[in-house]
Amino acid sequence: MPDTPIAALPSTHDSHSTHSLPSRALDTEPKTRPTRSADPNVLRCESTADFLAALPVLTGFTADNSLFLVFFSGRRAGRAIRVDLPDRDDPGTMRALLDLLSERLGAVSQREGRVSGAAVVICTTTTFASARMTPHRDLAHRIERRLRRDGYRLRELCCLAPDGWASYFDDSTPATGRPLRAIAESPINRYIADDPQLRAKPITSLDALAELPSVEAGRRASIAAALDGPHLPGADEPSPLLSGPGSLTDEATVRADATRFESSFDRTDAGPPSDTVHLVRALASRERWFVLLLTALAPAAVVPDLCSGLPGNNRHHLTLDIDGEPANSPNSGWSVLRMVTNLPLEALDFDRLRQATSATADLAATVSGRWRVGPLALLALLWWLRGIHSAAERHLDRVRDAPSELGDVTHMVDRIVREYAPPGW
Repeated sequence: MPDTPIAALPSTHDSHSTHSLPSRALDTEPKTRPTRSADPNVLRCESTADFLAALPVLTGFTADNSLFLVFFSGRRAGRAIRVDLPDRDDPGTMRALLDLLSERLGAVSQREGRVSGAAVVICTTTTFASARMTPHRDLAHRIERRLRRDGYRLRELCCLAPDGWASYFDDSTPATGRPLRAIAESPINRYIADDPQLRAKPITSLDALAELPSVEAGRRASIAAALDGPHLPGADEPSPLLSGPGSLTDEATVRADATRFESSFDRTDAGPPSDTVHLVRALASRERWFVLLLTALAPAAVVPDLCSGLPGNNRHHLTLDIDGEPANSPNSGWSVLRMVTNLPLEALDFDRLRQATSATADLAATVSGRWRVGPLALLALLWWLRGIHSAAERHLDRVRDAPSELGDVTHMVDRIVREYAPPGW
């Protein structure tokens, strides 16, 4: 999920080595003033309250009833993951949660070549007042014990509730929690307000992330009429545009799709209806859908070369998911699924992914019925690449049973989201 800035935080519990899971905060009341690092993209936090103030900038969103796990490399926080707070206390649910946390920390540690530290925050709607203590204390202790047993260093383990916050490592925390004003008054908030880059990154709720933007009814009607009518190519696009098997061999079609999609990334208005119609038509073809996926990952100028370099016979017959089908394809060894699930973290441009996500959400919001399947499948995959499963799953729920010629595409994306960890995890 977290594809934004980084926060540095001193360890307040260096003796604790453990585990962690979806987390969202760090610990205790401010002891010294936080400082701005020499790196303009780093916020130096001196307390848990500072870290809680900075965390929404790191993750890009807020979420209730969630566990956030923030990974550390040395003293610097990097990416974070979120999972739902367990709604029951049975052994199977707890074991799955603890296994997930330990597994994710193990994967990050293996990638970095050393044991990764982490911070865990439990964000809950349960109040200190109703619990008469720090909420979810038993869960926090289970997490701490399991991760310590597995050799992972837990820098902090905290709770953020509607009426207070606390570190589970701080025995002096009152039963009513520490006051939220310590977070609201943290100097980190001033640094964020004064930094144009940080200020430009909108913070929203997790639920709002998966909402599609509103589109004026007249625009939707005119685009629907154009999509259901005959295709009349614009002056700047090849005629006819190829779709279906073989279209990846047509450099003019590939270039037109990639260029049109990339041009929508920085657009502040809705753009001409002809552009929307062009891109929605492209997303209705599995081959041209793949071209737009490549454009979300790489500059449009190189996408034709990427297509021409596809292995085997994929330019003529694109293989989506060889692992989910009988292994009788001449393209065995390569598929779109294998390409996507083996992308290294270093290959991802998260600013570009954010732009592509916004542009694709606009397309999905503008159309309905069968025309919406392609945009929503791409949107789900982009959210998965950014590490936000909840948004990906919500978009997939909208298309799983929708009639479409893109059933194999949605099935592939569904498998990726359900069965694979995003790059870097």
